Amino acid sequence: MVEIFFNKTWDSTSSSFSTKYTIGTILWSAGNYNYSYFIKDASGNIKTIAGSFKIFDNEDTTKPTGGLNSLIKSSYIKGSKITFNIVAYDNKKLRQYGEYF
Repeated sequence: MVEIFFNKTWDSTSSSFSTKYTIGTILWSAGNYNYSYFIKDASGNIKTIAGSFKIFDNEDTTKPTGGLNSLIKSSYIKGSKITFNIVAYDNKKLRQYGEYF
């Protein structure tokens, strides 16, 4: 687990507070991360909130595409040659292809 620290506090004179954070994760390693923060009122009462989240490597949910860039006819004479090219594409990286005859 990796812990994230933001060493920042705010003084408030109101009864409510809100702030928005946007944290880029492009340079982070995949893994589990912890976070925590506290809320303290004017009387000294403290509440701590903690949790965790996971960063995954770039998840790929797009199926590869491909096919033949030349048609296979429906029939051939015995002894003739069948020639075709297989093409395949992926938005990330191809790993394997298989042929079945």
